[in-house]
Amino acid sequence: MMAGPGRRWGRHHSLQRDHPPPSAEEEGQNHPPEATIGGEVRPWRPNKSLFQRPSFVKQIEQAISRYLALNDVPGCSVSLLWEALKAVIRGELIAITATDNKIRKEKRETMTKQVLDLEQIHKCTGAPGIWRRLEAACTQLAGLDQDRAEYAPLRMHHSFYVGGKRMCWLLASCLCALR
Repeated sequence: MMAGPGRRWGRHHSLQRDHPPPSAEEEGQNHPPEATIGGEVRPWRPNKSLFQRPSFVKQIEQAISRYLALNDVPGCSVSLLWEALKAVIRGELIAITATDNKIRKEKRETMTKQVLDLEQIHKCTGAPGIWRRLEAACTQLAGLDQDRAEYAPLRMHHSFYVGGKRMCWLLASCLCALR
């Protein structure tokens, strides 16, 4: 598809780059960026708490080793190797985080279902053994919620606004959602 003088191509790119586009005509200046909050671009940042887990660090080291074994060939410039490695690492980070979130969500859903089932059994039977199991399940579920609540301010600091009127707007929208 060729664009005439003064025309834009009218296609939208889903490719994310950390460098400017080859031409402003091709990029489509009226298309809003995908990672925005309140109309402002939110830069991607890795979750720094992941680097405290030895298993996570080992996974990243293995990904880097695999990448270098496949791509460090004669004729490949160091700058090209580095730029592609950054994309590979970002993909690994996103994949690991998504997997962790999926596991955490499944665990929470399982615990919630277990608590509801134990509540139903306790209502029907009233057995003291069921009551103890119900208390233990509720404690575990509360622990999952507490871990999530402790991490929320850290996530909010990196994702949203922590001061000024935008923070007030965010707080107001959260409170309205709770109503």
